[in-house]
Amino acid sequence: MCTVTAIGLTGAIISGAGRLFSGIQSSEAAEFNAQVAERAAANEAARVRFQNERARERGARLRGTQRARIAAAGVQVQGTPLEVLADTAAEEELEVQSNLFGSRITQQNLRDRARLSRQQGRGALFGGALAGLGTVISGGATAQRLGFGNSGDTARLPAPGIPDPFAMGPT
Repeated sequence: MCTVTAIGLTGAIISGAGRLFSGIQSSEAAEFNAQVAERAAANEAARVRFQNERARERGARLRGTQRARIAAAGVQVQGTPLEVLADTAAEEELEVQSNLFGSRITQQNLRDRARLSRQQGRGALFGGALAGLGTVISGGATAQRLGFGNSGDTARLPAPGIPDPFAMGPT
């Protein structure tokens, strides 16, 4: 077998393996990114629960202060004072619902990012496998064209009368 041909074929195999492993690495990185996005979505859900607990606590304290001031003023909790308490409760609920809405959008965006990352990872893995296979096949075809596997030990020249650029001495 011609040494140059063997080196070329070996290079094609190594290059093909490199492309395959690159696809595997890209796929693993995409999976990691997907997991990070999913954890971020879970953290966002926990954050909004905490934020809403705090909003409800603030609202309860505010309503308690309002009731105490209304009672201290000797006013009955009806009419305008009752409307003030109801408005306070409505504002509290509006804040909670607004927090939930924003958080749900953020969580959905993060889950979508995780799905997209996984899709890209599958594409990188498939693309790496195809690129690696293509490189090996192309290297094999080149090796065949140069004479690898022929009965002789020399490479075929590209055309008659053209000297072999890889020859180690005078031709």
